Amino acid sequence: MFQNKNKIFKFINIMIKKTIPYLIIANEFCERYSFYALKTVLFSFLRNELNLSNKLAIFVVHFFVSMCYMFTLFGGLISDIFLGKYKTILYLSIVYFLGTLLVAFSSYTNKLTYLIYLGLGLISFGTGGIKPCVAAFGGDQIGDNGDHKKLNKFFSFFYFAINMGSMISTFFVPIMADASCFGKETCYPLAFGSSSFLLFISIVLFFLGSKHYIKKRPNKQKLIDMCGKLKNLFNSNKNNTKSLDEDSIAKEIFEKQSKKFCYKNLFKLFLPVAFFWMLYDQQSSTWVEQGFKMSTKAAFFNSEFKILSSQMQTWNSIFILCFIPLFSQCLYPFIESLGFKLTPIKKMASGIFLASVSFLVSAILEHAIFLSSASNSKICILWQLPQYILLTAGEILLNMTGLEFAYSEAPDTIKTSILAAWLLTVTFGNFLVIIYSALSITSFLSVIESETFNFFIYSFLGLIAALYLFKYEATYIKNK
Repeated sequence: MFQNKNKIFKFINIMIKKTIPYLIIANEFCERYSFYALKTVLFSFLRNELNLSNKLAIFVVHFFVSMCYMFTLFGGLISDIFLGKYKTILYLSIVYFLGTLLVAFSSYTNKLTYLIYLGLGLISFGTGGIKPCVAAFGGDQIGDNGDHKKLNKFFSFFYFAINMGSMISTFFVPIMADASCFGKETCYPLAFGSSSFLLFISIVLFFLGSKHYIKKRPNKQKLIDMCGKLKNLFNSNKNNTKSLDEDSIAKEIFEKQSKKFCYKNLFKLFLPVAFFWMLYDQQSSTWVEQGFKMSTKAAFFNSEFKILSSQMQTWNSIFILCFIPLFSQCLYPFIESLGFKLTPIKKMASGIFLASVSFLVSAILEHAIFLSSASNSKICILWQLPQYILLTAGEILLNMTGLEFAYSEAPDTIKTSILAAWLLTVTFGNFLVIIYSALSITSFLSVIESETFNFFIYSFLGLIAALYLFKYEATYIKNK
């Protein structure tokens, strides 16, 4: 009898352990809904409710996003050194939740604007802190048995959950914001309130698996030792790069961890990725502003419907969910059957290239908007679809590849910190947008002509980054 009970408990325990990665994926879905719900309508809220200028609204949105990813480094460090991944995710999720409540409340009053910025600060601190931990924590649940298929499957589902959360929020939240409530023509409290509710659900889901998680303890001493040795490494003779590569200190640091891993190479690899995020995150700002100048009415089978400018971001998630199986099952095998080897870096470089082409398309569209304004007619907002298709294809090539690549190449002791460094490239990308916007290079042109020229410049910068990464691939492989 007792043996049967033990077998039953053992079976239940095995089944629970198998569902743990999916619990983390469900948690990520809810958290991503919360984040994208806020991010999707933030620009329109700042422009239409707080009456900020286009330039100032762009600054706030991109500064907020940059801070969200800046704090990834902080989250990675406190996870690796002090709290571990589990406690870091749980504690900072609560901070994140408080931030969403502040934003929702302040959007109701519209008078306590300082609460908006305080709430955005707490959100950036919370979401940034947990961002590198969740992916790494989920990877820990797979185990260290080197099962790359299981790891690949987890990250595929993980990325799928991110985009499901994004797709649902970017479609429904603009509709909530466009509704009437509390005596206003808009309902941003409902939109931001849904963000708070889903984040609360994500915290509950994460807490449910607490007793069954694999919780790796933080290893403070190993990280301190490694940082000290890295300091000695970088303070050595910088001019003698050959001796650096063969330096005994470097060998001592990485011999036990990973012969493939090299900080210097990964830094050079991550640098051009920032230019991709410079382009990508303008979905929430300049592309929304472009949509404001277009007709939001579209007809389909003699039925007319309205597409809000903020809703166009939904297409990014829809295309991702369609393209992921298409790329992995059809496109990649087809390209390799032609004799082309698709390395991770080639995929990432191709992703940046497609993103730069998407901005070339948006520049052409902006010029068409300029020409149509002379005849008092508006171009349908669905003409933004080609640029979303290109940008989404670029995202799959770069982000899915980069997420798995960063995790697999990092030493075990600092996987979270390396994932944080990967996410930190988003911060640099958004800072590039802020800097470029502040320079006002095209201020001598009219508004629409200026935007056209800006899109061309962004496209050119992305192209340079893609070419650099293509060229760098050979160097990285040689130094592995």
